[in-house]
Amino acid sequence: MTIEEAEARANAGDIEYMLLLGEYYAGQGEKSVPGLAAKWFNKACESMDLSDVSKLSPRVVKALFYLSGFNSILLTLGIEGEGLDKCKENVLDYYKYSYLVDAYLKTHQAIEGIDSRMAYNNFVDASYWYGFYLYLQGAEDDAMRVLNLNDKKSRLLYALCCKVTDSNFDDYCKFISFVEDDVELARTEKNAYQELVYLEIVKKQATIIRMMETQNCIDRAYNFLMMVYNEIRNEQLKQGLAEELGHYRKNIFGKMKYVE
Repeated sequence: MTIEEAEARANAGDIEYMLLLGEYYAGQGEKSVPGLAAKWFNKACESMDLSDVSKLSPRVVKALFYLSGFNSILLTLGIEGEGLDKCKENVLDYYKYSYLVDAYLKTHQAIEGIDSRMAYNNFVDASYWYGFYLYLQGAEDDAMRVLNLNDKKSRLLYALCCKVTDSNFDDYCKFISFVEDDVELARTEKNAYQELVYLEIVKKQATIIRMMETQNCIDRAYNFLMMVYNEIRNEQLKQGLAEELGHYRKNIFGKMKYVE
C-alpha cells in the first residue's frame, strides 16, 4: 500500500491507518517527519475515547507519549518566541497527553519504547505550565491543586504567577523566599526564557531582602546577587547583574529602607 492510499483511508476516519501513518513518520532517518507524525497521532487520539485509561493499548500510549514530547518542544519554542499567552493550546495539549501517559504507567507495566523517567518528567513539567495557565485564567484554587508547592521549580513558577498578575506582595514574598542562597538553582541549566524569569526573580528577591530593615540587610542582598552572578553562565544576564551590583558598591542604597 502506498502512503497516498494510507492517507486516503486515514482521512476517511480509519484510526488504524492514522496510527500507522504516525508511526511511519515518527520513524528514523528520512522517514522521520515529526510534524506529520504528531498530526496523525493527534487525529487518531482525538478520534477515540480516552476517558478510561485502563483500556488504552500500549500502542496508543506510545502515540500519546510522542505527542507529549512534541508539545513540550512546541511550548518551549513558543514561549521563547511569542510568550505564554500565544501558547495556551500547547499548554493544554501538553498537560492532557502527559497526564494520560502518567496515569497509564502508574497502573501498568513499562512499555518498550517509552522512557518512564522522561514520561514522568514530562508530566511534572506539563503540570507546572498547566497550573500557570489556570492561575492566569483566575482559577487560583485549581492552580494550587495542580502545583506542588514543596517543589522548588513549582514555587519559582508560582512566584512568577504572582509577579505577572500583580498579586498580593505578601504572597510573592512567601513563595519567593526559597531562592536566596540556592546555589543549585543558580547553576541549573536554563533556556533563554527561564534565565530571564530567574533574573527577574533574583532582582526582586534582592529588593525584598533590602526592605526587611534587618541588620546587614544591604550586605545580605549584595552577597545574594554576587552568588548568582558567579554561578550563572549567560553573559548578557551577567551584565545586567553587574549594573545592579554597581549600585551596591556605590552605596546608593545606604542604610535606609530602599523604595523603588
